[in-house]
Formats: sequence, C-alpha cells, structure tokens
Amino acid sequence: MGGQLHAGQLRYHDFSKVRDAGLARQFRQQQQMRGHDLFTQRSFVTSGMPSLSLSWSKTPILQLSQQKRSFLAAAIASGLGDMRLKQLERVANQNQSNPTVQYEFMSELSKRYPEGAVEFFESSNGAMDERCAMVYFGALQRMGGYQQFRLLPLVERLSSSGQVHPLKIEALRELAAKGSKAGSRTGQATAAMSILAGGSGAAMGGEGAAAAAAGGGMWNAMGGSGRGADPRHPLHVQMHDGAGFRTQFFTFARHVVVAFIVVSAITAVLDEKGMGRAMGMNSKHVQEAEGSDVRFEDVKGV
Repeated sequence: MGGQLHAGQLRYHDFSKVRDAGLARQFRQQQQMRGHDLFTQRSFVTSGMPSLSLSWSKTPILQLSQQKRSFLAAAIASGLGDMRLKQLERVANQNQSNPTVQYEFMSELSKRYPEGAVEFFESSNGAMDERCAMVYFGALQRMGGYQQFRLLPLVERLSSSGQVHPLKIEALRELAAKGSKAGSRTGQATAAMSILAGGSGAAMGGEGAAAAAAGGGMWNAMGGSGRGADPRHPLHVQMHDGAGFRTQFFTFARHVVVAFIVVSAITAVLDEKGMGRAMGMNSKHVQEAEGSDVRFEDVKGV
C-alpha cells in the first residue's frame, strides 16, 4: 500500500515541469553539500602505520559569514539612520518657524538623500536661513552640479522665510536681475553662496563653514554686515532644550532624593549633638502656670 500512488499523485509525478524542477533542486542541494563536505586524506609514514589528516575544502565559509555580518551591520546602521531621519523630520514639521531645526534635518537628509534635501528646501513651508541655503547648494553639487539651480526661486524662498538679512536679499535680487549677464548657473550659484556666507560664516557648521571660507570676502567687500552688527537688525537667539520629558523627570527626581538625604543627615547630626532640644526640636516642654495664687501649703496634703 505504501508504494502505490493515487490518481492525484500520479498526475503530479507525470507533470514534466514539476519533475524537472525537483531534479534541478536536488542537483543544487548535492552541489552545495559537495562544496561543504569534509574530506579525508590518508597518508602512510615509513613505519607503515596509517595516519589520518583532516582538512576543509577551499570553500570560503569564513568569508561568507563575514559578509553576512557586514551586511547585517550595514542594515542595522541604515535602519537606525532612517529612524533618526524620521524623528528629525517630525520635529521639523512641528517647528516650522525654527530655522535651526530645519537646518538639522536638512543636514542629515543631504548626507544620505541629497535629492530629498533639495526637494525639502524647495517645497516645504519651514523657515529657511543662510545655513539651510548652504546645505541646499551642497546637495545640488552632490547630484551632479548646478544644472537644476534657479536663482530667482531661491531668492523668493529665502525672502518669504524672513530669516535672511535684508541687505543680502537685496544683493541676491540684484544678482538675479542681471540674468545671463551674471554668467552660467554655476557662476550664479557661486556668487549667491558668496553673498549668503558673508558676515555669518562663523555661525555655520559643515558645508556652511566651507562655503563661508570660500566666498565670504565678496560680501564684505560690498559693504554688507551680518546680524547683530546694526541695531536695526538685532541678533535673535532662541534657546532649544534637546532633553526630553523622561530626562527632565529623572533629573527632578534625583534632586528631590539628594535634598531629602541632606535634610535627614542634618537633622540626625543636630539630634546627636543635643542642639535640637536647645532649639525646641523634639523637646518635651512643661508649660508652667502663670498668675496663680495657690500656695504649696494649700496642696501639700493632696
């Protein structure tokens, strides 16, 4: 009974494509097992006693395991990087009026996805300043140059944000008004970076600092000044606390515990020295009667 096949099994075994696929799978399994098998080599010494020596085949098993580990590490790092980008994007969307938050998100995004940084700068509603513009120029350069650069949309984007010095916006508008006379798109991008980097390069980091070092002299030669140099354009500073609620809670709890320990220690020292009773702490004070006309002879027999 065990060797007989019913009609369905007969049709399955008679199907040529399924049979060929099964044979091919068996052949591949045999090849894999043959590549990883342990083989033996027998050699005979002069005394005639056989000695058995074992050796592995030349299949790079260790190399394969290292490749798997490196791939896994890269996958984990990529996943963590994407999680950080999602977190920064969420913070940027929640704080669209904060150019520092927008700059932090664009900086991380441009390192892995420069095209995403370009799209975010051009289409988002967040406040953009000179640092964000420098990251935008760096992302364009990573994408193969400044062929996609348009000066007039850049001027309108920075002007609508209200985070760039008015003199710089005016200089950018004059540069855009020249049009093709200002040179190629690469030349326009270089001139725009020079204008934006002037007077604020020290406050920029990464790509902004590099661009400021490369072209800040042009803006200074034009007589421009950065924020804080003129009372009409003060330097606004916004404090940003990066600590979360959990960190603040543990900090407060630690302060409470330390204060309790200090108060308990001081109380114990005062009690031990007897200073607590002198100061009225934990003392049994007998309240004496005042203004009474009763004498001792009146109550001595009681």
